[in-house]
Formats: sequence, C-alpha cells, structure tokens
Amino acid sequence: MFSFADLNQYVAFTATGGASSGMAINGNTARLEIAGLSLAQQTATITKIDESSEGSLIVAGFELDLGGRFLPMPAAASPLGRRMELLGDSLSIGFGVIGINGECTLTSCSGGPCLISDARLSYPALVAEDLNAGLHLTGWSAAGLTNGRAANYAQLYGQPMQTYIAQDPNVDQFYLRGDGTNASSVYNFSSYQPQVIVNAIGINDFHDSPPPPPMATWVAEYTRFTLDALNPSATIVMLQLSSSFVTAYDPTSSDPPQTSSLLDPNQYQRYQAYMQAAYATMQSLGVPKLSYFVLPESVGDFPRGCIGHPNPQGNRAAADALTPFIRQLIGW
Repeated sequence: MFSFADLNQYVAFTATGGASSGMAINGNTARLEIAGLSLAQQTATITKIDESSEGSLIVAGFELDLGGRFLPMPAAASPLGRRMELLGDSLSIGFGVIGINGECTLTSCSGGPCLISDARLSYPALVAEDLNAGLHLTGWSAAGLTNGRAANYAQLYGQPMQTYIAQDPNVDQFYLRGDGTNASSVYNFSSYQPQVIVNAIGINDFHDSPPPPPMATWVAEYTRFTLDALNPSATIVMLQLSSSFVTAYDPTSSDPPQTSSLLDPNQYQRYQAYMQAAYATMQSLGVPKLSYFVLPESVGDFPRGCIGHPNPQGNRAAADALTPFIRQLIGW
C-alpha cells in the first residue's frame, strides 16, 4: 500500500513477475495490488519519477500473501554499497525528457513537469545504473545557486507561476529539505551518505533576469556551499554542462517553434568563467577529492523533448560521457 502526499504524483512500480490488478485510491492513499506472481523470489521497485517541486511520496508499507516474506538484497546486486548524489536543475532531473517534441509549452503539458518528465531517463539515473550505484537525485526546475527563474518563467508563459512550481528556492534552501514543498522540513543527512557528489547547479544564475551576482560573490557562495553543506568525505565533481546541452523553448520564434540557446554565447562564457574561478578557488584552499568535468559538445546533437530539454538520446549521451570519468575517478 502506498500513501501519497499529493495524488498528482507520478510513480513507477515494477515487479519481476505478475501484472498489476489496478490501483484503488481512497482519499490521499493509493493501494496497488500485483497479481499472478509465482511462488519464487521476486524483486519490486518503486520510483518517484517527478521532481521535488511536485511534492512528496510516502511508502506506507507492503502487505504480503500468507507465507510471503521479505529477503535482504543480495550483496552482489545491491547498489547500496555505492552511493552517488547529483545536484541540478531541470536539465539534470529528467524534466521534459518524454515530451513529444521541442514545441511543448507549459500550458500544453497538462499540469506541470510531472506529465512530461521521467527521472529514470535522466543522465544521473543512467550513470547510476551503469555504475550499479544508488542515487540521491536532488534537483529543482528553475533553481540556481543564488538565483531562480520562477518570475522569469511566469512572464515568459503569461500565467501565474504557482501553476507550474509552488516555490522557487535556491540550492541552499531546497537541498536542506526533507519534503521538497515543505520549507520547514529538514532532511536527515545521516540516512544517505554519498561517496561521490556531482554538482551541476548554476546554469539558472546566468540569465539577464535576474542578473547574476558579481563573480567574487558567486564564487564565494559556491565555495561556502561546497564546504559547509556537502558531505566532506565525498569525492566532489563540479559538472559544467556544455553549451549544446543547454537549450530552451523559444515561444517568440517562427512557426513551427524552434529551440534556442538557454544562455546566449556571452551568458554561457560568464557561466564557464564563474565555474572555472570557483574550481581554482577551491583548489587554492586545498579542498580534497575535488574534480572538474565538462560535458562534450556532442551530447547536444539530438532532437529535444519538452521546452528544449534533452530527450532520452541526449541524456544517454551525457551519461556515456560522465560514467567512465566517475568510474576511473573512484574505481567503480
């Protein structure tokens, strides 16, 4: 039985055998029954495929038929010995990945990112699968290190921002939350301690509205967040997204709508310069186990999902570039 904080959640449930007999909903509780399972060992997987801004999911428990029992996951198949975390925004959490094409708009996506997104197809999820690692995917559409884009999106699409996203926190605010939509909740960091953290946050700080802070301010914030908030024993990878990977839907273009650069060349150069300055600063401070990786330009050479975000091919290409880097870096 599964208990949902919000029935607009999108959850994937898979089992190694049998078929779902349907989901019965009572208030905010949904009960899913799986029929036809053989009398053998089965593996069930529950995945919340939308992002933190869409609310929380609570698994209330499982009920087994008479004679059934739970087994520990075999050590060889368990991803819990390898723990990875990725921080990012919509480009890194599977937003728009299952959109029909690049012409999708927020109003045509019928209610928000949950209908066009699938975290399982994001490049972090694919990297974790390639490495047989557990993944804590922490991301929030429109969020940046210091700025967010909610006001900009509201103006761009001509609708109240709350129809798309409840709040627009920066990374310092949403990273600390246990429940994405509850600003007063606090995450228990002892429950999952990653061995490698990939930080892809920052793109949304470099638009003209709101403008980015001075380089020294941004670098100081990036450094402080890295040193104060992230697991100090983890290997940290600063991930610079390539300009080809960073695109967005342009509603002002000719019909049919086309995709255009989310950051124009000058904005992207500023993003790149700020990232490199932050890396140099932390190197000078002697931050241990710190690495820098840039996605190759080739990962953007694919059709787009909703609102210009990478489609499954683009996410797969990004994973194919990042996986061997992490494998070599930490020996996975």
